[in-house]
Amino acid sequence: MSDPIYGLTIHHPWAHLVATGDKTIEARTWPTKHRGWLAIHAATAGSIQWAPLARLQAIGLLEDADARLRETGGHVVAIAQLVDCQPWRPESHLRHAVSHTLDVDQCGAVASTFRDARWAWRLGDVVPIAPIPWRGRQSLWLITNPNDLQLLRSAYRDARPELRGAA
Repeated sequence: MSDPIYGLTIHHPWAHLVATGDKTIEARTWPTKHRGWLAIHAATAGSIQWAPLARLQAIGLLEDADARLRETGGHVVAIAQLVDCQPWRPESHLRHAVSHTLDVDQCGAVASTFRDARWAWRLGDVVPIAPIPWRGRQSLWLITNPNDLQLLRSAYRDARPELRGAA
């Protein structure tokens, strides 16, 4: 994990679903040419999207998650690879629903949250990490501070037992 790391702030409950691997497509209004490492930053607790959370809880996801989401707001919660960025099409989301743990009906239950999306950012190799307090930003932000990079790389290694002890 020596390549550059960018940060991406995502509101809860979506950041949590990315970290758990339940959400593999991040819908955005803008494209990116970046491919590679992303630090998934959960927006502050005050920005939890309660209506989508209620819809997810109604279909049996994220039950009793309110406290957990509040605790991890304002933290980096996962490291992932951004593997692709394509124009958004609802039918392609449903076609790729097999890569989610959400089934087609569950995707449909929350699909209204994508109404403004134009681009589908496909995520892979998602590794949840112990939450690290972090100040997020809008857009995609390059992490350049050597201490921050070391902190993220160490958290990634700690979360991947096969990498423990690697330099």
